[in-house]
Amino acid sequence: MHKLKNSFFVESFKTITSAQWNDLLPKLVGNRQSCTWNNIQYYSNLFNTKNISFIIKDAEKKIVGIIPLGLCSGEKKTFSFCGSPCPSPLYLKSFNQSQKRNFLIFVKDYILQLSKKYKAKKYFVEKHPICYNKNEFPIITSENQFEFNFWYSKQIVHNTFILDLNLPKDHLIKNLSKYHRRNIFRSKKKNLSIKIFDGNTDKSLVKKIFKKFKKAHFDSAGKKTRPDATWRNMEQQLANNTAKLFVIYLDDKIEISYLYCGTYNGFAWGWSQVNIDKFEKEFMPRHLLEWEAICYFKESNYRYYELGERYYKQYNFRPTKKELTISDFKEKYGSSMYPKVVYEINL
Repeated sequence: MHKLKNSFFVESFKTITSAQWNDLLPKLVGNRQSCTWNNIQYYSNLFNTKNISFIIKDAEKKIVGIIPLGLCSGEKKTFSFCGSPCPSPLYLKSFNQSQKRNFLIFVKDYILQLSKKYKAKKYFVEKHPICYNKNEFPIITSENQFEFNFWYSKQIVHNTFILDLNLPKDHLIKNLSKYHRRNIFRSKKKNLSIKIFDGNTDKSLVKKIFKKFKKAHFDSAGKKTRPDATWRNMEQQLANNTAKLFVIYLDDKIEISYLYCGTYNGFAWGWSQVNIDKFEKEFMPRHLLEWEAICYFKESNYRYYELGERYYKQYNFRPTKKELTISDFKEKYGSSMYPKVVYEINL
């Protein structure tokens, strides 16, 4: 246990169990959906990454904050998860503005200490527009989105597409581009069906379909893109009912498209998607698959569904051609865009 000034104490995440970690989340404010134990473990299993997350306790040994932190030992050591930004720290709901400010200063001081220990040069941290405050339901907010401005840094702001699932279904359909609407309804007329796999599905079926999902990614990329441990984590999240796998079948027997979605308390997001190449041009299954996932989450009383980032060329960011193409595709679902900020902090 490391003591910080003003009677704050730091402990490694290893001092509490996964259940204790997740039980803490409802008591804290921030982007909880990114900070579940399983999500942190997923990112910790990426290449060249070590999980050094920690918790902060007050003088009474009460936990008042969670700080997800990865150490990426690539060409240059950074506090990130294989280059991806760390989720923003979570802190106690009951904090007033002064307490919150002091808490963030303590976090800064301790991360600076860690940077000397691990020789890390930068800290990448993200603030997401989906936030959990005083209740269990997600909200979209810009409140405290730039609270790290007190720490000299460079910021990159991306837009992310988030659908409000409280909107009537006919409104969601109307917002689709003509291109997407046409392809979705064309696909509906073909002999396609959709199945959903999660913790309520027979374990042997989940294992079998997930193996096919993983192989489809390998075949599409032509190589192994990330460690096996990340795939095991994703499969475990299905078993835990914190994720869902949507699959399109041709003639009820041939898998042609997969969409894996993460979920957390009224919020869902598209996480990983792949098509079987030989069926893509004829059936264009991705259009229908994501739409059916959106409809499923709406009918299941989720509040929001995130499609993903809308990338643009910026002064300090150059998206790849693939990122721009995927952005164009996602934009056609007619979603509103909300800013997501990534801080690049020199240590």
